[in-house]
Amino acid sequence: MPRRGNLRHGHALRGDTSPEYHIWRSMWARCTNSNVPSYKNYGGRGITVAPRWENFENFLKDMGPRPADTRLGRENIDKGYTPQNCRWVSLAESMNNRTDSKFVKYKGKERTLAQWSDVLGIKRSTLWHRLAKGWSVEEAFAPPTRTSTGGQKPAKKAASKAAAKGAPKKAAAKALPAKAAAPKAKKAPAKKKKAAKKGRGR
Repeated sequence: MPRRGNLRHGHALRGDTSPEYHIWRSMWARCTNSNVPSYKNYGGRGITVAPRWENFENFLKDMGPRPADTRLGRENIDKGYTPQNCRWVSLAESMNNRTDSKFVKYKGKERTLAQWSDVLGIKRSTLWHRLAKGWSVEEAFAPPTRTSTGGQKPAKKAASKAAAKGAPKKAAAKALPAKAAAPKAKKAPAKKKKAAKKGRGR
């Protein structure tokens, strides 16, 4: 179990816990306490903390004060928290090192969704939801043509519009009447035939 060490370090005063001390406690909790929600991603998959860091003062001595806007990160996310594997990293670096980050290949380059979000100017959550719906990478990463896409893929929406425009024309074509058949030749009246027969008898 972690030990606070000598409390004269001043990082764990009542009501005024330093960021370094809070990070140290959280690190131990997610690696050793199965009741913590994030335990499954850390202690649950074998991530441990160096015995030397059971003492907070040793942790602070190895890592140094936390720079502004940084958090504790690991060079190799499959290895534990040790002086050799840990450093202070920016939020963007930390997000890219998360186990749930996925590399996506687009136009010959591989980046995480967070990185593609910065490059394309599209929210990471938007990219994630598009891919979760089954969109191809090309469709998901394409910039929207209008302010609202209505939740449809760009290609499908264009196809549906084209189909809607062509529907009235097809209906009109079916409504055209068929060409009238040419009239049949009329038969000669029967009376004229009888008259011709009488003339031959004379």
